[in-house]
Amino acid sequence: MSSAARRRAVFVLSSYSFTADSGRGGSKDSSAFAAPAFVAANWIYMAVGYTLAPNATLTAIVAEIRSALRFIQHHAREFGGDPDGIIVAGHSAGGHLAACLLMDDIGHERAASCAGIVAISGVFDLAPIRDSYVNDAARMTQDEALALSPVLSAPAYDVPVVLVVGSDETGEFIRQTDVLAGAWKPYLTALSVATISGKDHFDILLGLADPSSRLFQLVTNLPGNAPEEV
Repeated sequence: MSSAARRRAVFVLSSYSFTADSGRGGSKDSSAFAAPAFVAANWIYMAVGYTLAPNATLTAIVAEIRSALRFIQHHAREFGGDPDGIIVAGHSAGGHLAACLLMDDIGHERAASCAGIVAISGVFDLAPIRDSYVNDAARMTQDEALALSPVLSAPAYDVPVVLVVGSDETGEFIRQTDVLAGAWKPYLTALSVATISGKDHFDILLGLADPSSRLFQLVTNLPGNAPEEV
């Protein structure tokens, strides 16, 4: 198959939590619901799972996601995909992990490049998480909270980034989105914030399964720029 004919791919991280006690986070099965819509639109759809705290530290979870992206890029041509056309979409904790793919110096490792990111209702400033009950299971250290907060690190690559939030989210999720937009805007050629009317933290994700939804269109219309170092 020629490079021109290779299909773009979306790598989806769907999660409500970093921790196993939520009963929902980290499972690739919870992301599979949107596959039919993307496949029908001639995309390759990959739902990626990861180990949850307390069975893994947040640093280890980020390393798993970076490894998964590199594996997919290495093998993309085997299933007709474009290794330079992979979009990463993540929700909630998955939105945080998606943003971490663009961060350098995590475990002394270079950032993992992708063609673009759509971070949905993400958590980008980890200080409030560390100070909450969620950290009883996550066991995040102060050093991890600082090192893994995207708001405190410039992106390593200039790729299109869309930050999506629902109008009916809690104020903290809206704040998290606005703070990352402000922190990363000076470094990115194409960064935008999309507020989806009438959606909250949970039902916003359902748009991935609806080709007519704004969320689906934000993902599929994202330009596939080759990553450039910032």
